[in-house]
Amino acid sequence: MLNHPPLDGRNVTLDRRMSYECMRRAVELTRPAPHIFEEELPENINGVYDELTHIIIIDPRLNERQKRCTLAHELLHWTHGDARCQSQYDDKAEIHVRKETATLLINPFDYIQSERVYEGEAFLVAVDLNVTVGVLEDYRSILEDAPTLAVEPKGCPQSSFSASPTLSAALRLHS
Repeated sequence: MLNHPPLDGRNVTLDRRMSYECMRRAVELTRPAPHIFEEELPENINGVYDELTHIIIIDPRLNERQKRCTLAHELLHWTHGDARCQSQYDDKAEIHVRKETATLLINPFDYIQSERVYEGEAFLVAVDLNVTVGVLEDYRSILEDAPTLAVEPKGCPQSSFSASPTLSAALRLHS
């Protein structure tokens, strides 16, 4: 994976339970902080970050879940000082930030529960986790790439508990 540390002094405290508005308030309390604006963007572009001006633009036509995920994503670009990505899908910094966004916003235990309840139906799982299907797919791709490990919860004899590859990967990812 790309070594992509935050720049000194660029840190905003986000919690996966935060709404879009709570994230915006957290940014307002951060110094230094990027400036966040809502402005209509071209089709298929939810948000952008410009390193020269330290401006994040979020498309106001997005629903709250989309705005939340987009803001978290663009804030991660800001923390790393990324120049505007040229391609959404093949730029190394973009790929890194997409994965980082997924691990920031998705709790592994909530993910496992949602996958079971909604039998893997991507849209329903994403809504339950308050993320977009794209963020969910990025999280799933991380789990697919993660090596599996044997997990035995405390107090559960091996015979009564079998960790699925998804559970094992989710637990390893967040340990």
